[in-house]
Amino acid sequence: MIPSLSEGIKWMDQHNTVDLMLMDIQLSDGNCFELFKQANVKTPIIFTTAYDNFALQAFKVNSIDYLMKPIELRELKMHSTNMNSLNQPNTTLILPG
Repeated sequence: MIPSLSEGIKWMDQHNTVDLMLMDIQLSDGNCFELFKQANVKTPIIFTTAYDNFALQAFKVNSIDYLMKPIELRELKMHSTNMNSLNQPNTTLILPG
């Protein structure tokens, strides 16, 4: 668990090969979107928050999902399973249009 923006920047600089991150938007010293201004983040992220007003901002960065607190374990498992299916080499993504 990374409780602050400053610790998050250090951690991301050292751990840029993780498969998935769960990220709370409100940190002890700011909101997590500052991380994207200061660190090169390429990892897919599931944002977790009690606030719905950050959803659009989240999807402008590496967000693959946006979960509202309180988060149920069943819901988290479903979303992480969806992430795993995206990482499978034989998965086909069909876009509308």
